[in-house]
This record gives sequence, C-alpha cells and structure tokens, in this order.
Amino acid sequence: MLYYVTAFFAVASSFMIAKWGDGIRVPKELFCILGFLAIYLFASTADRRRGFTNKWIIGFVLWTFIQIAFYSQDRSGFYEGFYVVSAFLAVSALASAQSFSVIPIIRLRFAFLTFPEFTVDKYVDGFLRLLCWMSVAMSCYVFIQVLAWDSIHLVKGYWFGGDGDVTHRTIGTLGNPAVLASWYAMTLPAFFAQKGKLMKILFLFSFAMCCITKSAMGVAATVFAILVILLYRNKKFFWFLSIICLSIGLLFIYHPKLKTYVNPHGRIKAWKILYTAWHRGFEHPDHLNDPQGRKFIVRSGSLFGYGPGKSAEIFPKLTEWKVISSTPWIQAHNEPFEIAFNYGTVGLVLYLGFCGSILWTFLIVPKKKEMVALFGSLAGFFVSSLVLFPMHIGATAYLAVINVGMLLNIFYKTKEEGYEIPQSIRGRIMRALTMR
Repeated sequence: MLYYVTAFFAVASSFMIAKWGDGIRVPKELFCILGFLAIYLFASTADRRRGFTNKWIIGFVLWTFIQIAFYSQDRSGFYEGFYVVSAFLAVSALASAQSFSVIPIIRLRFAFLTFPEFTVDKYVDGFLRLLCWMSVAMSCYVFIQVLAWDSIHLVKGYWFGGDGDVTHRTIGTLGNPAVLASWYAMTLPAFFAQKGKLMKILFLFSFAMCCITKSAMGVAATVFAILVILLYRNKKFFWFLSIICLSIGLLFIYHPKLKTYVNPHGRIKAWKILYTAWHRGFEHPDHLNDPQGRKFIVRSGSLFGYGPGKSAEIFPKLTEWKVISSTPWIQAHNEPFEIAFNYGTVGLVLYLGFCGSILWTFLIVPKKKEMVALFGSLAGFFVSSLVLFPMHIGATAYLAVINVGMLLNIFYKTKEEGYEIPQSIRGRIMRALTMR
C-alpha cells in the first residue's frame, strides 16, 4: 500500500498541469505536502520500527520551531515550518521502518485473512523503476513540445514553428526549463539500477530531452549525478566522460564566445545583493511611504536569520534589484544561501551537517546498485540547488525526501546485518576511499 501511495504523489507532484495560480509551485507543493503526510501515516504504522538517529535533521526541525516562536509569526513562517516538519516526518518514517504491511492502518486478524508484509528492498526497487518510467513519460511530453504540438504549454519548436513565450526551450509539466532539467537530474540516475537494452535506449532518449531544455546548470547537475554513479559502476567510462566534461567546461570558461553563456542571468550580482542584506542588514523600503520620512534599518540576520519564509517577502522589496531586473527573485536561486538567509548561520550549519551525514552514510557502507542510484539522484539534487531552488518545487522536493529516507533505511539495515563500520576517523576514511 505504501508503494502505491508514494507512486501516486510522485506522479501527481510531477505531472500536474495547472492553469490557475503558479503552475510551477502551488499545486505541486500541495501534492508534495500531502504526500509527506501520507507517507508518514502509512510508513509509521509498520510492524517493526527502529529509532531515527540523525541528529542534524532533528536539530534543524527544532531550530525551525524556535524560529517560528521568536522570529517569524506570520503566515509564511508557519507555512514553511509546516513544510519542513512534514518532510521530516516522511524521512523519519521511511528511514526507521523495517517492513510494511499491505493495510497498515486497519489491522484485522482473522483466520481466513492474512496481510503479508513486503520488504524495504522491494519498495526501493519499485520506486526506482517508477522513476525510470516517469522520466520516459515526461520525455515523450517534452518531445511533443519540441514539435510544437502542445496546446497547454505552447513552446516554439526546434523544427516546426510555434508561437509560445518560451522560445526554443522545453518546460515539460514543470513550467520552467531549468526546473525540468533538475528534475531529470533526480530521475535519470534510476536507470543505472535497471537491466536490459530497452532501459539503455530509454535512458538515452530521456537524457537527450534533458539536454534540449538548454539549461546549462540543470544538464551539468544531471551529468554530475551520472559521473557519481559511474565512479562506482564503471571507472573506465567515468574517467573518459570526466575528461570530456572538463574539456567542455574549460571551453565555456575561456572561449571568447562560449564564455558569454556563463551566468547569463546575473546570479553573481544577485547573490551579492542578497549577501549584503543578510550580512549587514538593509534599509526597509516601507519608509518611502512614511509621511515623516523615517528610515527603518533592518539589522543583520547572519547569525539567527530573518525567519522561515522571509526570503520571499524580503527579496522583492530590496531596491537594489533595479540594477539587475525589473522582476526580482522570490527565491535566492541557491538553497544553502536561502537557508542561511531565513535560518541564519545556525540553520546553515545544521543543513550542511545533514548533507554531510548523508554523504558519510553513503561512503562507509557497501555500494549496492540501488544505493548508488539513490545517492546519484541526491547528488544531482544538491548540485542543482546551488543555482536553483529545488527544495521549493514540490516535484523535486518530494523525490529528494523519498531518496533520503530510503538511503538512510538501507544504511540502518546494513548496520543491523552485522556490517562492521570502523570506529576511527582514519579507518572510516580508508573504507570510504576503497569501498566499491
């Protein structure tokens, strides 16, 4: 039952097409949050459970409660707090469950009725297979957009004329080329846990549709995720592809024409503005409407932050945006920085500590193909989060939470099976460097 619940919300948060509100955010975030709560409801009723021991994410959730209590008591703060807590509930439930029953809520015990359990391994295999077919379905829809046959999101075709607003860039059902590419960075790694020529062909087709988005950082995140997987699955091809990617990267940095495509949206300038507002504080623009002409200076939020959800409220009001664009960002296009802006240095340390714990978890245990695929997906998510906002997109945030929960579950299960993890730092580093 849990698998079907997970699959439903994965499909709904990725393929929902809305004509009302923000087609990228509102309905997808709604399905994302409902999915988190449904997973907690079903996974937390497993017959056998273990303790959830990741102190970094527990600390971040507690810090969120403190922020809401003392710094951010408006609607945006409570919304983001609910978003964070529901994601934590889903991660903890998935990570700590050892088995799932078919009907986890109603446990009727009759002689003629049995409710068998399925293992987490089957759940992981099924979800990775689902990601593959989701990627194929999205790629088919993207190909329709390439041909300018899509009447919902009208995009100018590569070969056939269209009159859409997004010229020569496909957006799928996610409403944005970069977001679509970051979604591919999380789904394409699942193909490496599958077998058969058909899956290889479908992977190449999906990767081609990812490249058609023309999102440089989205494609880079996808390639990085693939390289992470190849490092453990095929080292020879890993080095070959790494050299090619390095050469292409150097061309974009030093070639007189290609380097003009680097940072085309002024991200560095925008980050400087946001950093100044975070580190030094800023002049609140509401003073312009004050009849006495008083100026309100907001103090630095570098240590404790401005509160959950405050970035979407503060960013558009910064008057410095006029040097970049007439339409300021709502998100920082850099998740670690936005976490620092909202939650301060304390929140950033907790977040980076959690990311580091996931990396460490992966490095010190045997590299099964399913675990490598999950980690590759999270690697693509993290890289895309450095220039985008995948945590604020329901489709990508939902997949990230599922992947983290499953990865931690495999780690706990490995420890329970008697796998010896070195106690010393030196021993763990050597294990991480040599373990395939």
